[in-house]
Amino acid sequence: MRKHSFPYRTVTTTKLASMAIGAGICLSSMSCHATSRLGVAAVSVTDNNACFSVSRQSEDQKSKLDLFRVSVSETTRPSGDWTTLPDEVWSFSIDPPGRSIEINAADCLVYGKLPDGAKLHTPASRLKQNHPYVITIAAKSRAAGKVPVGGGYSAIFCLVPAANGSMTAQVLAVASEFERWKSAVCAFDEDQ
Repeated sequence: MRKHSFPYRTVTTTKLASMAIGAGICLSSMSCHATSRLGVAAVSVTDNNACFSVSRQSEDQKSKLDLFRVSVSETTRPSGDWTTLPDEVWSFSIDPPGRSIEINAADCLVYGKLPDGAKLHTPASRLKQNHPYVITIAAKSRAAGKVPVGGGYSAIFCLVPAANGSMTAQVLAVASEFERWKSAVCAFDEDQ
């Protein structure tokens, strides 16, 4: 882990990544929320395609959410440059900036498919097998009396082939583990 010195304090690379992800959510959605806490995103596979929702541990599955933005990105920066964000492989936001759409926490957001009212920012690239990615869902709960999650919901995941030839999702780390997470390794059968 590299340390970067700024006036008056030292910041680790993982903390810089957390700050950069938070800044990216804020700037790209034009709807800034405190990013002090991220909830956990769930990843599944539908018709051999990644599908994203909010995990049961973060929200009741019947909860209504205001969705602002979704982004899937690489876990590493180009050329190891700590001053740039990792490349996005798919992203959209709700248009116009600052507007949201209502979804249920259990709703599946299929990779590459836009919900009504969404504006595409980064067209979907083909997701590689056994390769780690970060999903970030910028949304907040509509539940009365509930303290909203700061920046949304996130997880580090990869798609791995199952024994029957289909794809399955493997979650490598969730938002609460990002600071401890150093390198993501996808489990796969080495014979493939």
